[in-house]
Amino acid sequence: WGWGGGLRGGGAPPPPPPAASPAEAAMRLDPLVQAEEIFPANCDGRDEEDGPGGLAAVCETVRRSGVDERAREVLIAISNRNILSMLSLYMEGVRRAGVRHSVVVTLDSATTKHVQQHGGVTLAHEHVLRAKGGGTDGHSTSGLKFRLLVPWLKVGCNVLLSDVDVVYLRDPFQSSPPLLHRDSDVEAMTDGWSDETAYGWHMALLAASEPSADDGEALRTPQQAADAAAAAQPP
Repeated sequence: WGWGGGLRGGGAPPPPPPAASPAEAAMRLDPLVQAEEIFPANCDGRDEEDGPGGLAAVCETVRRSGVDERAREVLIAISNRNILSMLSLYMEGVRRAGVRHSVVVTLDSATTKHVQQHGGVTLAHEHVLRAKGGGTDGHSTSGLKFRLLVPWLKVGCNVLLSDVDVVYLRDPFQSSPPLLHRDSDVEAMTDGWSDETAYGWHMALLAASEPSADDGEALRTPQQAADAAAAAQPP
């Protein structure tokens, strides 16, 4: 995410910011499109690697979706025809949550038509990128996602990448209370429920050695407990 600082109106200029620590300096972003630049940017680009119509087509979708010129935030999901029923539920959740800037990057014409007919506030933006080997399963599609997001970063969007198998109960872009960190070019889904679990650190709890006789039931992993219950069943 690229965020530019605002200027105070009138009076003395603001004091200089305090010197950043090495860790803070490492976290500073160098956005592709600066806050003072026109948004969307680079709209004359027509490289086919950025999809049909190049960046010009991406800019047109950004304008149609009404992405705010200051926040530049857009919710993006990626889908093909294999999961249209799931995609319908996803788009309905987006609509009910009041998300205003939502795009599905579609990987085939059938999905594009489905979004156009049933997407509500969600727009379709078709791309022709294919996985090596031609696979269309979930893992093949997931492997394409970061390349598919590059054009959106080039035009200056701040992207929230969403899985399709989720339901939104609130607008993730709400400001109070904030639900996003807004500290990177792309924020995405995780299976965690906190900063620690989002990075998988909690898995260390499940990787402990076999419990001893003194450890008791409390230290058993869920799988160990299930195995023990199955072993206790009469034949």
